[in-house]
Amino acid sequence: MKKPLTFILLAFLFGHNLTGQSYVPFPTDSAVWNCLLWSQWSPNDIFLVNSSYIMKGDTNINGISYNKIYYMETDNPSYVCEYIGGLREDSAKNIYFFPGDKNLAKPEIIFPGDTSEYLLYTFNNLDSGMVLPIDTGFTKITVLGTDSVLLGENYRKRYKIQQEGLFFYDYWIEGIGSIKDLLIPFTYEFEWQFYTLCFTDTVTYYINSPNGKDSCHYQLPAGVNETKMSNAGIYPNPASKTLFIKTGTENQHGYVNIYNSKGQLVIRKRLVKPELKINIEGIKPGLYVVEIIYPHRKQYLKFVKE
Repeated sequence: MKKPLTFILLAFLFGHNLTGQSYVPFPTDSAVWNCLLWSQWSPNDIFLVNSSYIMKGDTNINGISYNKIYYMETDNPSYVCEYIGGLREDSAKNIYFFPGDKNLAKPEIIFPGDTSEYLLYTFNNLDSGMVLPIDTGFTKITVLGTDSVLLGENYRKRYKIQQEGLFFYDYWIEGIGSIKDLLIPFTYEFEWQFYTLCFTDTVTYYINSPNGKDSCHYQLPAGVNETKMSNAGIYPNPASKTLFIKTGTENQHGYVNIYNSKGQLVIRKRLVKPELKINIEGIKPGLYVVEIIYPHRKQYLKFVKE
């Protein structure tokens, strides 16, 4: 594995002229994607997993050459780095993954089987509005736009992506993939979120982190509970017409987001007082997640719409 040389903050340049920009393929030698899985199973229970995907070595599957991908949890000293599959890119800018086991180390990531390869990304003539033929039986992935990102001294194309089942938008960068997770097209977010903290081949590039800091490893600040809102709650639950959200704080600078079971944002309201009344008649029956956002802290609650 090549040693990282530096950390470089991504400078996003929207509207940059992409004409004549050279395509940057995926690495074929060695690379590391440092990632974070942020899980929140209850209002005051945060579970973090720092992990890495590691590209190292080659393998031949069904007569086709792939780069080996390994997975390890970097906070667990007893964790044994495990081979999870092969990655390859063809001449048409399609990136394929052949899972070594459909039940991967990350339980949220699921491949239909482990006897064939699956299209993981494509960067072949993407344009706004295109629906990509990736994991079509589980999700819908749409290209929303294209811009350019500066990595070191070179620009790469970056695509704004909408994937059903994910919180917020994703971005795909040539030669790196998703800013959420290398295997993101085959998973979803619900009580967890994914982050690609940084990517390394010959230089380390900062991609994304929950607190915006330039780091390849994430930790909660010592002694700080980022989600504690002791009096927060939802009523009635189940609800049919009106939902009341009690935030348990006098702070009037925040937002409430409501997501359906696919991770799609259906309602967004600004908090202007400790209790918020929301009309939910227009949303479909089912399970929903309420995200209460204040600077430096969040809380997740659930309710059922009848």
